[in-house]
Amino acid sequence: MSDLTPDLRAVCIEKVIPILHVKNLTASIRYYVDALGFTVDWNWGDGENTASVSRDRQAIMLCQENQGQRGASVWIGVDDIGPLFAEFSARGATIRERPTNYAWAYEMKIEDPDGHVLRFGSERRNDLPPISAEWPATRLSNQSLQRIGRDATSAGRHRSQPPPRYLK
Repeated sequence: MSDLTPDLRAVCIEKVIPILHVKNLTASIRYYVDALGFTVDWNWGDGENTASVSRDRQAIMLCQENQGQRGASVWIGVDDIGPLFAEFSARGATIRERPTNYAWAYEMKIEDPDGHVLRFGSERRNDLPPISAEWPATRLSNQSLQRIGRDATSAGRHRSQPPPRYLK
């Protein structure tokens, strides 16, 4: 290795912080603080653009209208989701899925005002049987799949493109 080549083995990733696209920064901050118990770390960009919220030293950045994508999912590992579920329920958080024992974790899903899904999970519970996860499309009827295909066509798929395989 030459003197000009850095030793990449010495580089350590210190933290991963998701950046979530939000429509209204003030409303999103209020939801994360009031419904999820986060605190505001900072608010940058004349108070109108980007903020960082955290809980237990784990941050999520909220960015109004210029970074990230709508509808992201973030997995957040915790010690035990049982007490957290009770807290979030009492605070009025939007519960998308109650605690569920999957093969990989005991997990619940919370949805924020912008449709982002926060998947809080802890170790799988041995006292509950794990459920198998299915892709949502495997639970849909053919009629629902046809409606989804029509919606996809009207939402931007060019009409000259063939229909999705699941509609054939």
